[in-house]
Amino acid sequence: MPKMPKTKQPRLSTSGKMSSKARIPAPPQGKAFQLDLDEYYLRSLRKPDANTEFTEWLNDADLLAGMNLPAFNMTVQDLQNYIGRANNLHKYLIGIFAKPNMKLIGFFQIDVTLLHRRASMTAAIGEKEWWGKGVLKDTARPLVEAFFEHRNIDKMSLRITSKNRKILFSLMGTKFKHEGCLEKEVLTPEGERLDLHMFARVKES
Repeated sequence: MPKMPKTKQPRLSTSGKMSSKARIPAPPQGKAFQLDLDEYYLRSLRKPDANTEFTEWLNDADLLAGMNLPAFNMTVQDLQNYIGRANNLHKYLIGIFAKPNMKLIGFFQIDVTLLHRRASMTAAIGEKEWWGKGVLKDTARPLVEAFFEHRNIDKMSLRITSKNRKILFSLMGTKFKHEGCLEKEVLTPEGERLDLHMFARVKES
C-alpha cells in the first residue's frame, strides 16, 4: 500500500497561537525577575545589558579567581548569547543595579531544578569599587526570600571554594548554613586542589 503523504498539523506556539510552521516548540520562558530594594535594584538581565565593561568583568583574573574559573575571552556577542539562554525558569541571570544611577555593578546566576524545587546560586560583584561594601550581604538575603515566596523554591544552595574568602565573609547574616566541606574537591586553573564548602538556606515552613 502506498504511503499517504503527511499533512502538516498546526501546533501551538509559546504564545498560545497555532502555527503550521512550528516543528520544534520554543523553549519555555518564565516571568522576568525584579526586586526593588532601598539601595539596589535587582532584575533579570537582557541582551542590551551586555557591553564591553561587562565582558571585562568576565575576563578579569581577580574576579575569575574568586569563582575558580579560567578566562573566558568573552565578547559582547558571546555575552548576549549567554544572557539569551537564561529563560527565567531553569536559569536566571539577575543584575545588581546600584541606586540612584542604576549602574550595573554585579550579578547573580541561579540554576533551578524545578522537579525538586531547589536552586543553586553563583554571585559576583564586577565593579571593584564596590568590593568589601556588603553588596552581596544586602542583596542575597532578600533575593532568596523572593525566590521562596514567588518562584516555588524550597532550598537555595551555594558552593564556595576555601580560597574565596570574600564570599565566605559576605554570607554572614544571610541565614545560609554550612552543610559540609568536600576536601580537595576541585582544581584551580593552575592545578591547585581546593576544598569546596557547601552552604544552603531552606524555606521556613
